[in-house]
Amino acid sequence: MRITYDPEGDILHFRLREGVVVHSEPLLDQEDIVIDYDEQDCPIGIEMMNASDLLGGTPASIEIALPNPIKAQLV
Repeated sequence: MRITYDPEGDILHFRLREGVVVHSEPLLDQEDIVIDYDEQDCPIGIEMMNASDLLGGTPASIEIALPNPIKAQLV
């Protein structure tokens, strides 16, 4: 998974996995959150438009790449 922030567009993007975006749809009634889907209709990304408004402040310029798959242990 990769998380990036575009300060010019004020867009926070979560890339869940690699793939080609075939279509995108807003999340329910939230027009500022868009889910990207691949050719098998599986979500591969989430875009948060106007991120500073939704998060209550301007996010720092970030890019985080996490290993795939992520192994986590619940405590």
